Amino acid sequence: MGHSRGGKAALWAGAQDTRLPVVISNNSGSTGAKLARRDDSGESISAITEQFPHWFPDTYRRYAGNVESLPVDQNQLLALVAPGRVVVGSATDDGNADPQGEFLAYLGAAPVYELYGLGDTGLPSESWPPTENEAFRGPGMSYHLRSGSHGLEETDWDMYLGGRSLRKVALPARAISVDEIRHRYRRLTR
Repeated sequence: MGHSRGGKAALWAGAQDTRLPVVISNNSGSTGAKLARRDDSGESISAITEQFPHWFPDTYRRYAGNVESLPVDQNQLLALVAPGRVVVGSATDDGNADPQGEFLAYLGAAPVYELYGLGDTGLPSESWPPTENEAFRGPGMSYHLRSGSHGLEETDWDMYLGGRSLRKVALPARAISVDEIRHRYRRLTR
């Protein structure tokens, strides 16, 4: 579980270590859950690498003002957590984190969760914005949009620890082979 910079680190840890059954990213924004290609919304690559150069390798700075040349985007980072549960928490007035960009990355990770049979996002629609202060929980993904600004608030903790976002991590009833994942991917990309 991490907030802001800690949310970025939580996503990276979850992508790297499959022993983590749940990854919670709260208001992680740029280089966290926010789509990098939305560089004109929220904190840009240029701004974050100038303000916090020690957080990133020098190579990342090359994409400042050149986001279209990025080979990946943050929805792929969220997808790397699969089949573990990814939980994204956003805040309505967190302009730096770009809650809509976090929401879009969350939706963008769903096709990979679908490969595991966990693609339902729990959201009633893909329209922005979702209902505020309500937890949406699918079998492998959870999202909420809290009213307010950048912070880790009591409402967030209620969503996370109260079980509305977490509950038991749902995994497929059987192990899925690499061939089965490839087959499902091909079906999704037709």
